[in-house]
Amino acid sequence: MRSSVGAGRSPADIARLHIETSIEIDAAPDRILTILTDFAAMPVWNPFITAISGDLKTGSRLSVLIEPPGKSAMRFKPTVTVVRSERELRWSGRLIVPSIFNGEHYFVLDPISD
Repeated sequence: MRSSVGAGRSPADIARLHIETSIEIDAAPDRILTILTDFAAMPVWNPFITAISGDLKTGSRLSVLIEPPGKSAMRFKPTVTVVRSERELRWSGRLIVPSIFNGEHYFVLDPISD
């Protein structure tokens, strides 16, 4: 059987596709954000992003190297759009053709208890 992410969908539907994951972590938000922003160590726990650098402040550009399994590495330079202490980190960018492969990557930390 063969399947495709966009099979049977209109171009407008494909343009709105997104992947979202959530997880409960038994740790304080500041500790989690410290790990998420330790760019030098990110490849240890995220094999898809093998290098990342840049300043974490709104409006700054990052340099991100991604290596999808079995594919060639790609570098892109997203812009940091949100940095909210202990709560949120977002960046947006594009690959190859503007407006076709635009994307946003984000971490939102919502405490569930003390």
